[in-house]
Amino acid sequence: MRLRPTLLAGMGGALLAYLFDPQAGARRRHRMASQAAGTMRARRRGMSKRGEYLAGRSKGMVRELRPDQQPENAQTLVDKVRSEVLGAEQWRHYTVNVSAADGVVMLNGQLDRPEQIERLVHEVRQVTGVRDVENALHLPGTLPPNKRSAMTARVR
Repeated sequence: MRLRPTLLAGMGGALLAYLFDPQAGARRRHRMASQAAGTMRARRRGMSKRGEYLAGRSKGMVRELRPDQQPENAQTLVDKVRSEVLGAEQWRHYTVNVSAADGVVMLNGQLDRPEQIERLVHEVRQVTGVRDVENALHLPGTLPPNKRSAMTARVR
């Protein structure tokens, strides 16, 4: 039982002799302090990165729980509609202009069949953040709905 305190005292004495050696002690202390500081910096960076990662994960989880939350701005919503809906193979060869304001997406362009227009409007409504869709899509040879109303107003 008395061997343990004696060993600890001997190890402490050896450490002090190592660190306070008149010829190399200063260099050893400096190197030890630099290594400890470097280790602390690395740990701090690691903790910071881990914190950022966890913050992003929690933000994503909140968005999954509240899917009706609108994207940050109109451009984000437009980009979402373009990537999630218009990026699909069936819509790629059509030119459909997309704009948004306050969660309302406006679609302008020409599609080949009425069913396609209904399908596209339905798919855009399913995108998270879309509150409503203003449809100005039209068929070949017909005026867009937004132009038709202007033409009828002039005729009257």
